[in-house]
Amino acid sequence: MGEREIIYLGAVRCFKGEGSGMVGTHPLFKLVKFSPKGYKYVMPDMLEEAKIRISIKNAIGEALTEKEETAQGIMEFRRKKLEEEMEKFVTYCKGNGISKEFYERYFRIINLGRRGMQVPVKEDTLSLIPSFLYCLQKTPWVIEIEDVITLFFPFIQNGKQPDGEAIKLTEAYKFAQYMLKKEECLGVIAHVRSTVDIYKTLFPEKIIADKIHYIPMCCEEVPQKEICCTYQKSFQGKIRLFFSSSWAGPNFIVRGGIDILVAFQKLCRKYNNLELVLKCIVPDGLPEKCQEILKNYRDKIHIIEEKLSDSDMAELMSHMDIFLIPSARIHVISILRAMAVGLPVVASDGWGIEEYVQDGVNGSIVEGRWGKASWIDGTGMLQENYPIMEQVDEIFAECLADKIEELILDEEYRFKVTKNAMKDIQTRFSIKNWNNEVGKVFEECYKTLEGKGTGN
Repeated sequence: MGEREIIYLGAVRCFKGEGSGMVGTHPLFKLVKFSPKGYKYVMPDMLEEAKIRISIKNAIGEALTEKEETAQGIMEFRRKKLEEEMEKFVTYCKGNGISKEFYERYFRIINLGRRGMQVPVKEDTLSLIPSFLYCLQKTPWVIEIEDVITLFFPFIQNGKQPDGEAIKLTEAYKFAQYMLKKEECLGVIAHVRSTVDIYKTLFPEKIIADKIHYIPMCCEEVPQKEICCTYQKSFQGKIRLFFSSSWAGPNFIVRGGIDILVAFQKLCRKYNNLELVLKCIVPDGLPEKCQEILKNYRDKIHIIEEKLSDSDMAELMSHMDIFLIPSARIHVISILRAMAVGLPVVASDGWGIEEYVQDGVNGSIVEGRWGKASWIDGTGMLQENYPIMEQVDEIFAECLADKIEELILDEEYRFKVTKNAMKDIQTRFSIKNWNNEVGKVFEECYKTLEGKGTGN
């Protein structure tokens, strides 16, 4: 048997649409470059070419080849099936207290990607979906999530979620419940173990609960050997602290940028050779203290606003000395990339982080986010308080400075944690481990399809 195709639905337009944050192009999903053994990821855009050729031939009256006729039949079949699924969903909504405004908004979102949902693939081909339930198709699929809030997006968003009991009364919950119960939903993959527990608390029904799998995330590509030598460097001359964020201003704040500036000021009073490199957009309206720091240390703070290629990013990071991410919650790819190039990581105790960074083992953890910026409430639901990150936390900033100083002064400790981190990248967080486990999920899915008599 040849390689089975897995359609990566993150390439369709709906994952670049309403408030999705371009999730389909997030670095996390560059993993589709690497397929589990026996499987091959396929982008809908590649298959879209066949649809275009068929449309042109139909328009000019040119005969289709036998292969194109087959593809056209499949596309028409899938179009009808999608319409049937939409009708079923409307019926479910009307019977379960979901408003017309809700499902019409959802249809507007997925209609952006309807072309992608009509690509000429076999009815039983499995699809991989990134984070959001932007699908309503009569073909099997698996979804990968970081936290359960993404299952309710964009109707409920991080930092604005109700507790576990209140969320069950929302339209978004009823929608997610409907989608996860569907026989087309064959699996849910979570790369944070806490998510598995929250998921099972929110969706205790066996038909939904049994679909989830925990697989630790991996670094999508281990840099070249010559780049992975940072941990062997002694700190001589300038010491560069590095912080990175996406290009939305609020991410600077939720990743801990404000407290980084304050900690940097504290350390500069003791060390003349420190520099801070910020690869991000620094938003306007920061606390006055932070604005003063940016102004007074402008010769020591370097801001890179441009988007960088993967190779440029790896090159930049190879010249840094310590990676800072004292965030409200986990940002797994940023952490793993830093670990992969041998940068000692200073992170917070925010939700999910300690599953990847263990204090004193493969990095440093600053306490003070848990219970304030993120926590699990009494109903078992993840809660996040992003506004608290908008103000300086002097105690946290002092602890952050202490953790950075420990890495500066204790070379043996610094070498130990970065060496352990790089070992973790090669083992627990390797692409090999990820693909082995994802491949098992795909295998289980196809066994389910074969049991129903629909497998390839």
